[in-house]
Amino acid sequence: MSFDLAVLAMAGSADHRQACARYERCRSASHDEGASEPGIDSFCRELRTWFPDRPSFSDDTPWADTPPRVGSDHVIMRLRYGTAGDLAAERIGDLAWHHGLVLFDPQFGEAFFPTPDGWQGPVDCGGRAACALRVKST
Repeated sequence: MSFDLAVLAMAGSADHRQACARYERCRSASHDEGASEPGIDSFCRELRTWFPDRPSFSDDTPWADTPPRVGSDHVIMRLRYGTAGDLAAERIGDLAWHHGLVLFDPQFGEAFFPTPDGWQGPVDCGGRAACALRVKST
């Protein structure tokens, strides 16, 4: 079993609806790529030092699928349930906050926004299904 997490490069004034919309757009085949966001590049470099996403893997790898899906404004990761995945999720949150990236949990449709004092959130957009419905109505 596995779960997904995403980090999204978004403007400081972004809200939960925009985070849901960005995640849905990043998952789609019609995602436009532009210049890579510096926060995304730095996040990926640091993440790979903690959790390599290329073979050969140790038995305690957190990855359920590799490599993570990286775009110019997002990283979508599939993690294994269990201790390794839990530890990786915590580290992913720390790195996302450090780089000013939004942390998005698609299982629950929750967005966490970085602030100088920590995370604002979770901000619930009504679950993943409701999030997708809102995106389509925008």
